[in-house]
Amino acid sequence: MLLAAIWLAGCTTAGYKQGDTAALDMQWAAGEVQAESRTLELAIGALNALVTQPADDLKPQFVYFSHVLDQLASAATRVENTRLRINQKNAAYFQAWDKELAGMDYGMIRNVSQSRRTEVSNRLDRVERRYQETQAVVWPMITYLQDIRRALNADLTAGGLTAMKNVVEHSRDNAAKVQTGLAALADELADASSRLSSVPSSNASPDNAVPRAAATAR
Repeated sequence: MLLAAIWLAGCTTAGYKQGDTAALDMQWAAGEVQAESRTLELAIGALNALVTQPADDLKPQFVYFSHVLDQLASAATRVENTRLRINQKNAAYFQAWDKELAGMDYGMIRNVSQSRRTEVSNRLDRVERRYQETQAVVWPMITYLQDIRRALNADLTAGGLTAMKNVVEHSRDNAAKVQTGLAALADELADASSRLSSVPSSNASPDNAVPRAAATAR
């Protein structure tokens, strides 16, 4: 029993467990990014329907657009909070890795492990940059849609909708670009999650391959 307790205590501090925790957060983040993209699509669709297919009473369509836009802002906040949590988990993972490196006696093994640590760290840094760059364009998109909402909230009339048509068309073009970036981010997060996990996906791509399609959102 004493040996079992010692073994279990060692498992709780195993570095690979830190990696598994970070991998799960990345998998979760991939799903959140996909949800963010779907909500953006809904918001643009609701706005487009309001402007191009207005009902006799404009209020229900406007209220729906406003509701979905609020959901989009909430989704973007969740994605950003998850990014911060992933950074914390990654830091804990590399701290555990450094601890193992410090305890190695053979330089050859330490060098191989150090090389792998650098490789993994560089990959996760690339994912973090993609994360930041993508979210940096999501928030201006949300602000743009919120300004449209303010304009229509002040002038929810047939004339107000006509005045917004070009602006709404511009928002559709921008949203398509943002969604392309979100899809790429979800792919990278799912791929990084698989590579970091002690239970990698059987269809994980090799290190030099293009990331596969994003994992199914949790």
